[in-house]
Amino acid sequence: MMFVRDGHGDWHNATLFATDRTQKHVLMQSAAEFVERKGCDALIEVGEAWINLAEPVSGGNFNPKVLSTDRHEVLFVGVRTRDGISRTFITPFRRGPFGGIKIGNTHEVEDEVPFYLQPKVWRKQGYIKVANGSATRRFWEPDPLDVCFCGGPLRFAECCKELVDQKGDHEKARVAAMEASDFALAEKHARADVAQYVIWVKEHTTFTINTARGLYQELADIDTLALEVLLLDLGMVQKANGTDAAFVPQLRHLARTIGIPTISARLIALASGWFFEAGRLEEGVLELDSLGDLRKVNDTRALMMAARFCGLDATDREAALRRASSSALSKEDSWAPRLELAEDLLRRNAKEEALTLAEAVIAEARTPGGLIGALAAARFLRWRITKADSDFELAMDAMRRDPDRGRYGGDLIDEGKYDEAEAFLADAIKQGDLVAKVLIIDARLRGGRKETARDLFLTIDDPVPANLQYPYGAAAALVALSLATMPYAIEPLKF
Repeated sequence: MMFVRDGHGDWHNATLFATDRTQKHVLMQSAAEFVERKGCDALIEVGEAWINLAEPVSGGNFNPKVLSTDRHEVLFVGVRTRDGISRTFITPFRRGPFGGIKIGNTHEVEDEVPFYLQPKVWRKQGYIKVANGSATRRFWEPDPLDVCFCGGPLRFAECCKELVDQKGDHEKARVAAMEASDFALAEKHARADVAQYVIWVKEHTTFTINTARGLYQELADIDTLALEVLLLDLGMVQKANGTDAAFVPQLRHLARTIGIPTISARLIALASGWFFEAGRLEEGVLELDSLGDLRKVNDTRALMMAARFCGLDATDREAALRRASSSALSKEDSWAPRLELAEDLLRRNAKEEALTLAEAVIAEARTPGGLIGALAAARFLRWRITKADSDFELAMDAMRRDPDRGRYGGDLIDEGKYDEAEAFLADAIKQGDLVAKVLIIDARLRGGRKETARDLFLTIDDPVPANLQYPYGAAAALVALSLATMPYAIEPLKF
């Protein structure tokens, strides 16, 4: 039996049955993965075993295949910790010919870890004894043969080690490569950025889980947000490079191995978001299910994904969004769930609370360092509540300053601001932006401008990217249906 203490201070127990060395090896692999995944710092094992002396071979090591013939049956209790404690209590016993059992004296053995645990538990991080007998911290070091710390699938030595060892500015190199349309090089630097940060987490944050709880929580919160940004950048680069199918496996691998529960939950939430964005809703829900009971989940992004896509009723959805806001790791992390909650409240005509939430985000986001996207979204929501012209002008000003301004076109159209939406997206349409064209086709059809909608549709060039084929097809159908109701014949649409 094994009892293991995780990164939250909770104990887990498991009963392991092994009939041979191979099965024991597989079970120890599973135990080691659990220790690493959960950030465990203490292990107690209790069992019954046969022991005997192994003949020494070269280097003072022992070969378990070369055994003496004098073996004994024992009960044992072993205690191992990350910070270097290793003690085993062994009690031999003998079975009599009539089934009786004679218990021997218990012996305590210090500093000797059974060979089956030596290569597995905290082999790279913990404490080591120095010459004077005291203990000193051993800094974790990446193993070149480990699966790469960007999430794989190659070994660290084959993937990111060379770039990580250079200790360069990978973000700057990634941006430069993207501007030069060298997407493969951009992905290499984005991967190296992730790998370097994961190594930092394993060197510093993991070590503090149960030794400095306050420091650990502070570091874990910072690391969660920082890794989220780096991984979103990696996902964006992979999408440009056509390798985004690797994104979810990377997230899953890091979630299993990083050893920080807060980070693991955020990575699973990112994976679910990738599935939802790709329209694979069932897989996204299954990803969230791996986090367990939603009522016990405290990750902001995971709770938002659940509120959006898991079919919660109004009460549960509101509770999830409120918990997402209160569980946020920073004020910036809380803006999205607060605004989404305000949207729900507005739909229920609870305008006063919705306005309070929007104004709180505006106050925080308009300070130096605030995100212009959050400010624009909050100001637009405020205008939807108040319908004041002054609020609309402030919202438009913030939306124009957002580099990701294209996302507001649909909001303007949904609010009946067709002319404003067309003016807002005019530059994007001139540049041939397909999303902008589809949005304005929709706006023109809603405004009764059927022929101009058709004219704009015919400017869309083939081929249409796979991820935009559905909105393109929907636009084509709407144009065709609208023209079919016109009182005169026109040329047939060409597809």
